[in-house]
Amino acid sequence: MSKCRKKAIIKCKSLVCKKSFFYLWTLRLFFNVVWYSFYYTIIMFFRRFTNVKYLKNKDVNISK
Repeated sequence: MSKCRKKAIIKCKSLVCKKSFFYLWTLRLFFNVVWYSFYYTIIMFFRRFTNVKYLKNKDVNISK
């Protein structure tokens, strides 16, 4: 796999090598997209949760 990758970077003439290189690249891209979306959702959820807590505390302070 690593040899194939090196060949692809230099100049890949075989179709199999090109396919595997393309497959690796698309797989990496796909995982990056999935990871970033997951990370983003976690951040958004955390922000929403903290905002709710903050608002609740504010209400408590106002009622006091």
